[in-house]
Amino acid sequence: MATGGDDWDPFCAGDTGLSKESRERIQKVDMKRFFEEKSLEPYIYVYFDEDDMAKVHVLAVGERCTPYYGGFFYFVVRFPHNYPQDPPKVKLMNTGGGRVRFNPNIYINGKVCHPILGTWSEKSWKPENQLFDVLLEIQAMLNERPFENEPDPFHPGFPFPELPGNDMSKYNDVIRHETLRVAVCDMLEPGTVVMPEEMRTKIKDIFFDNYKDYIGICKKNNHLNDIKLDDHDPFGHITVKMGLADHVWNFNSHPRDGNFDYHSIQERIQKIKQEVDKERERSVLNDWLP
Repeated sequence: MATGGDDWDPFCAGDTGLSKESRERIQKVDMKRFFEEKSLEPYIYVYFDEDDMAKVHVLAVGERCTPYYGGFFYFVVRFPHNYPQDPPKVKLMNTGGGRVRFNPNIYINGKVCHPILGTWSEKSWKPENQLFDVLLEIQAMLNERPFENEPDPFHPGFPFPELPGNDMSKYNDVIRHETLRVAVCDMLEPGTVVMPEEMRTKIKDIFFDNYKDYIGICKKNNHLNDIKLDDHDPFGHITVKMGLADHVWNFNSHPRDGNFDYHSIQERIQKIKQEVDKERERSVLNDWLP
């Protein structure tokens, strides 16, 4: 069960600054590990804020064989004043203006619901945990079967196959479409998402390498065009009543907007590719100029 309030939000946490102990811990453990290992790449990239040690920018890239493939998911992390006694605060920044829920445990307001963050009723954070551990858990959420991520508070493995109208492949269809629309196109079109320039450069490089795959996904899924997204997404509009203690399971309901539209997504991707190509050409030209 998700916890309430906005204590989870890195922009509403109300921290007055890091303690001396917290700063030393971040420098000697958390930052050092990423600078030395880089072992989460090429799926997780970490950018420590130059002006605020408590703030971290994280880019998670969707892995192949998942409906998140090629998507760019931008998280902001903030270390609390008494870190590591309390876990970091984490928020997904690109949710289509608060309209897209990318995962059962990643809400439309950007909240990441997980025990290690203390945002689930069962809390698992320990002071010996690191930011590295948090990002591993986030990466694990963006898997090939995200429909199963919502944990059952009474039994391991919530019985989704018993829900009326359940179809995991349909849910993946929605995530795949919204990944291209919001986590690719929105992330690359000018003025849509504010992010560190170093992250933006990395996104453009990965986009360039994945371009043919993006077009292939659009063409493969054109048969879905004009079908309502909400018809494919059980998390958009249901509340499930459990038999145990009359428990009502609320999925933070929010309907999906619009229809599948791979035609317009493909046009957007092609336009972005043209702009990326122009930038790369200018960069090469500048390198040759005396």
